[in-house]
Amino acid sequence: MEQKSERFFWLDRLLQWQKELLDSREFMTSVKEDLFPDVIYTFTPQGEVRELLKGSTPIDFAFNIHTEVGKHAVGSFVNGRDVALDQPLRNGDTVEILTSEDQVPQREWLRFAKTPKARARIKDWVRAQERERSIEFGRALLKDSFEKFQVDPGFLEDEERFQAVIQKLGYHDRDKLFENLGYGKISVLQVVEKFVTAREFKRLKKKEEKLRKKEPYDLSVPGIQVTGMEDVFIHLASCCNPVPGDRIIAFIGDKRGVSVHEIDCPLVKELDVNPERRIEVQWDADARVARPVKVRVQAADQPGVLADICSAITAQGANIGRTQVVTGGDKTAQCQFEIEVYDRAQLDEILASIRKNKTVMYAERIKGVEGSMSYSG
Repeated sequence: MEQKSERFFWLDRLLQWQKELLDSREFMTSVKEDLFPDVIYTFTPQGEVRELLKGSTPIDFAFNIHTEVGKHAVGSFVNGRDVALDQPLRNGDTVEILTSEDQVPQREWLRFAKTPKARARIKDWVRAQERERSIEFGRALLKDSFEKFQVDPGFLEDEERFQAVIQKLGYHDRDKLFENLGYGKISVLQVVEKFVTAREFKRLKKKEEKLRKKEPYDLSVPGIQVTGMEDVFIHLASCCNPVPGDRIIAFIGDKRGVSVHEIDCPLVKELDVNPERRIEVQWDADARVARPVKVRVQAADQPGVLADICSAITAQGANIGRTQVVTGGDKTAQCQFEIEVYDRAQLDEILASIRKNKTVMYAERIKGVEGSMSYSG
């Protein structure tokens, strides 16, 4: 009987997670990571037991108490001490959550929220805010385009007329159209085309092309291929500086820009909130473009060591940009280099070459953001 009860408990939890996690990929990740996790037992000030995943923080505790408590959490007391919301909790901790009606969920909470419920509620809020911003931006974008292409702006205010036209694009919800415009999923020209005659649209498009030639701007990053999108600015994220050979993922920003990240970038979990923002992106195998990466080396502090490391880098055909060296009292030198490489294979060869030097203790690629750094070989 006890075994059956335990099975029903886990089945109930699994079904609850499926309801909370709208994205199937996110659900599967949670199942793999959290189905049979280590747990900790924490207490409310009234002595009520709250079961959390190991590594949970006060923000997880807050959402465990109630969604409204989590949404408005501004701080916490753990065992009577003032503790930040990102501080990991321990077995037996007594936790009190401080709230404010002015507080709203923050995207940054996703960096330290561990439980499916907390992460799902935070993501729900972020998705809703992103959708509102995209609708607002898409509407403004279309309004500007109507003015530029001399389309009657009254269409935007006349819901019946506007609805009749956008149905030709397959939309029944005007907000969904604005949202997709804001995300860059559909271009303004595709919409404008439905509001003017074919002859007039052809004339306006030629006019637009002439304007672009007068004021050229580069929308793409050489070596990156984006599927199904036009008129979008693409950039490689500076937090992880991906290079060909790295697995990459891309997200549409608030202003139709696309940021490309390495899939293991520390910021990806925070950015990968809304499946609508993810787009297909891949390296162009035919492009050969040098890209910056950061490398960290620790070596013995002795004459000639910096020159040896630099020689190992340039011998592999890479250029060296910025260099920073800090020596410590333990007779070691911490060196950071920004180098330009063509792909991951070349970077691996450079790191292997540096490590051959007997004075080198380690050589690693740096990937990180403010307050979060990671290293990989």
